[in-house]
Amino acid sequence: MNKFRLMLIPLLVFAASFAASSVQAAESCRSCEGLESGGGLSYYQLAISGEQAYAPGKVTFYEKTNDQCCHKGTAMAYPSSRVVKLDKKEGALYLMGLDGKREGGFTRGILRYDLAAATMGPVATRIHGEKRCKTAGVFALIHALTPPAKTQKKGAPNKLGLSVLNLDGGYGAQLSAVVEGTHLVKEARSMSMTFSKDCKTLTYSGKKRGEKLSFKLPEGPEVIESKGETEIRVAVTGNIVTCPKVEQGEQPQFPVELSFSVKEVVPIGDIGTEGLETLTYKVGKKAFENFNMIYLRPDTPVQVVIRGTDQLALKDFQVVSVEHR
Repeated sequence: MNKFRLMLIPLLVFAASFAASSVQAAESCRSCEGLESGGGLSYYQLAISGEQAYAPGKVTFYEKTNDQCCHKGTAMAYPSSRVVKLDKKEGALYLMGLDGKREGGFTRGILRYDLAAATMGPVATRIHGEKRCKTAGVFALIHALTPPAKTQKKGAPNKLGLSVLNLDGGYGAQLSAVVEGTHLVKEARSMSMTFSKDCKTLTYSGKKRGEKLSFKLPEGPEVIESKGETEIRVAVTGNIVTCPKVEQGEQPQFPVELSFSVKEVVPIGDIGTEGLETLTYKVGKKAFENFNMIYLRPDTPVQVVIRGTDQLALKDFQVVSVEHR
């Protein structure tokens, strides 16, 4: 009898722990009814407090599993938030709300919620004024470019910028800078700028009285060019694919056009090697310093050291050395 009880104890412990985990799983899952679909298996619930005008809200994320919606995470929303865009294709929810207090009122901000990853991030902050183009997800925003400095004189105008936020472009939240200057303080009060009927052109007042300027929305995502200052060196191993033919005792005419296969890249990382099969460079004499030129022929195993910056593709790197493998 005692032996039977001893055998029964671990079974009871297992059953109790299984029951507890089942209860916990059941508590984190619920019916999808009453939740908003965010596209795919993503669902969400937006709660904004109506009791306090400036109380923050929250977004609760769910993932559909076996006809149930299971809790994935919760994130805070700006106080007095409102939905400005639900992009089911992108699986993103955009909310605008009060992000801070300034002299004479509040500033607003826009947050982006990734419904699949259950994360959030700011799109635009310290907005002093906004104007929407009809019911489209295109906005003209006047926002502070830098936070007010502690040494700034009271009443001194902040550095403001006019930007266009396009949530309908099909390439994420694209914030395009139009113009900046202290003259936008008056513009932020009236927001008298106008959009064209197709929401692709914004017309706004310039610095001079009566001046009218136009800005066309980019057709695709803007590429921000910046100088790369971080040098990267990588060693690429592979085999020569094409090269000039060199006989014993001869020297080729430099620079030599050399193509080689990409078998391994060290160090490997975010340097654009996925799907890369070959690289081709014009290689100078110094890079071949320790290379016997009679081995300059197809199928010769080589290691090629190349140098560039974190802003360049591998094809734009420079060859430092070519060695036998």
